[in-house]
Amino acid sequence: MLEKAGDNLLESPQFATWISYADKFNVKIPRKSQSKISVLTEYYRDEGLSKMLLTAERSPQKSSIVRKLQAEQFYHWLTTKTTPSDVFVFLMLNKAGDKLLDNPQFSAWITYLDDFNKKNPENKMSIVSVLKDYCNNEKLEKMLEVVKPLPTSEKIVKRLGTEQKWMNKETPDEFFKGLKLDQVGVNVFSSPQLKKWINYMKAYNKDNPKYQTTLIATLAKYYGNRKLVQMINAAKNVESTAPFAKRLESEQFQVWLKNQWTPGDIFKLMNLDDLDDKLFSSPAFVTWTKYLSVFNMENPTKKTTLLATLTPNYYSEKRVVQLLTRATTIPSTESIAAKLHAELYQHWLAMMKPPASVFTMLNLHTEGNKLFTTPQFRTWLQYNDDFAIKAVSKEDIATDSLKTTLTGFYETSALTRMVETAMKDPSTKTIATRVKGELLNNTT
Repeated sequence: MLEKAGDNLLESPQFATWISYADKFNVKIPRKSQSKISVLTEYYRDEGLSKMLLTAERSPQKSSIVRKLQAEQFYHWLTTKTTPSDVFVFLMLNKAGDKLLDNPQFSAWITYLDDFNKKNPENKMSIVSVLKDYCNNEKLEKMLEVVKPLPTSEKIVKRLGTEQKWMNKETPDEFFKGLKLDQVGVNVFSSPQLKKWINYMKAYNKDNPKYQTTLIATLAKYYGNRKLVQMINAAKNVESTAPFAKRLESEQFQVWLKNQWTPGDIFKLMNLDDLDDKLFSSPAFVTWTKYLSVFNMENPTKKTTLLATLTPNYYSEKRVVQLLTRATTIPSTESIAAKLHAELYQHWLAMMKPPASVFTMLNLHTEGNKLFTTPQFRTWLQYNDDFAIKAVSKEDIATDSLKTTLTGFYETSALTRMVETAMKDPSTKTIATRVKGELLNNTT
């Protein structure tokens, strides 16, 4: 049995057979696929398996298989967030001694460390931060002197030299906390300490291109995206910090785009689903609509709409209509309400929602004597006309005629009185004339 092969596993003829079987199985039954490395790691653990692969690497007959398995192992470590410190040990680099920089696995390890840092920016590690556990500065300097004349070592020598320079200094994160910038909230943008930190960050980034950091990433780390949006919005209302805050907002959008966060993700992240009737007046909602536009511009094949986010995940269409009715009466939210209203209208038309259903959705069945004076009734009349044009048969039109809908919710006698009253008012006379004509001429 292969699990009993021990260190001789890769020499076993059955191992090649198992490799072939595993590949075919994963292709044929992808829903049950399992990586070869995850199976091998279960039996031999990371360190044991890595040792076997490193030993087998010296055998020409096995080099092809070994390279593939090593690539899978590195990918496995990356997906399981295995730290560069642990991988350093798994690759037995902790036992390389003075030959560390000459070890071919050292270059592979550096590549892994860089990949790890890209995938886990909040847990970045430097080469020197790992090496310090195995050799002091003096020993590292001697190792660098040996390989410095080699052209192939130029980049690593320069990189390690830079990291050594910063080793005893604070990282931008540490300096940020040291200046207590993580405790001042919205006042961080007007703090004189912030400029000091930004200059420090720029110097650090210049010398450490592999460990870049940004202000927006640091602020998000200590304050969280939701709080940061609030801080940026507050800063935009202050003349002295407004330009800076607007730039930060743009940078924040770029981070969200890079993380492939959809407008739906951000809507939830900012707790906008909890605001209900305060939604459209929230500064965070305004920020969200800006991101929606940016997202759609950058992702033309993944475009979404305000309405698609609101319904059906967080609000029913009926609740959206209620929110819109209120928002249209407030100057600060009138514009966004009009935009959403247009989206909703087109959505209903595309779905061929019957005029009678839209009538109740707009709460027109409860308006009573105020029916002809409400703006929603004018909207509904237009919808009724547009629906009639789109309807595919006369049966559809007849079923949802204006008369049919009105008499379905109001008594004919009541409608007659409402029409007579509306005819006397110049602002509703045109509507009343049309309704009167429909009531007299259409038959149900």
